Amino acid sequence: MDELLKAKLNTIETCLSWIKEQHQSGEWHENALVRKELLLNLEKACQASIDCTSQVISLKNFTPPKLAKEGFDMLENLGVVDRELSNHLKKMLAIRGLVSHDEKVKPAMIESFIINEVGCLGEFCRAIKKV
Repeated sequence: MDELLKAKLNTIETCLSWIKEQHQSGEWHENALVRKELLLNLEKACQASIDCTSQVISLKNFTPPKLAKEGFDMLENLGVVDRELSNHLKKMLAIRGLVSHDEKVKPAMIESFIINEVGCLGEFCRAIKKV
């Protein structure tokens, strides 16, 4: 496997482990610093998935897309991920956008995102490892 892909997948898995641990502890509800760290780990994992996508597309000798969501569409078209996973990955971009622009992210939104979307990153890692 490509070294860049290995490093990015490791980043995603490390972030997911930390996110899961903090989510289960519940500390992020009361502690603003832990909540900020949780959001930064979400953003970092999201960015690493975008980087992985670009690298896979590049390794397949395609021109990397201009938009991250187009990259997930390309992975779907290449058969690397299915439509459902592609759609979850595109939803993930929304939280990344909010965090990266320092928007106020409500705890209910974080909770919903962790419950409904974060699992797609683990599935994404498994799919990329098969490439």
